[in-house]
Amino acid sequence: MKKRIFSAFLAVLMIVLLMPINAFAATEEIKGAYVGQKFETVIDTVLGAKSFSKSGTIPDGLKLSGSWAYKNTFGDYVFKMSLTGVPTKAGTYNFSVTYKKEDGTVAEKVDYVVTVGAEAPYDYVESISVDKWPNKTVYYLGDSVDLTG
Repeated sequence: MKKRIFSAFLAVLMIVLLMPINAFAATEEIKGAYVGQKFETVIDTVLGAKSFSKSGTIPDGLKLSGSWAYKNTFGDYVFKMSLTGVPTKAGTYNFSVTYKKEDGTVAEKVDYVVTVGAEAPYDYVESISVDKWPNKTVYYLGDSVDLTG
């Protein structure tokens, strides 16, 4: 019985891994951006792409950038796309990125939607600093945290 379950699991896993990425094509939703707060995220990594083109609108204050990030274990380059900056206006923005291979053919096209909130639902921490270390700085399994000092 265990052998059949494992075999079925392995068969499903192989089908999912061998399906083209476009079989799961849908709009990628990007959340967590808020007006006036620094935002930085990798929105995609694409195998074999060397360049990209964008259509649509990204939020004011954000920048879309891409670069070859690294080579995978098969020697193929992986293209990393990032969205960074400080949004200046709340709203919903739709854009598409067409990732292109070295020969100019399309590797993948992805639609994105970015929602920029007017105000974060939490307090934003700019920085954290330690003025004085606690008296106890070495702990063992089961110890309670003691921040006196």
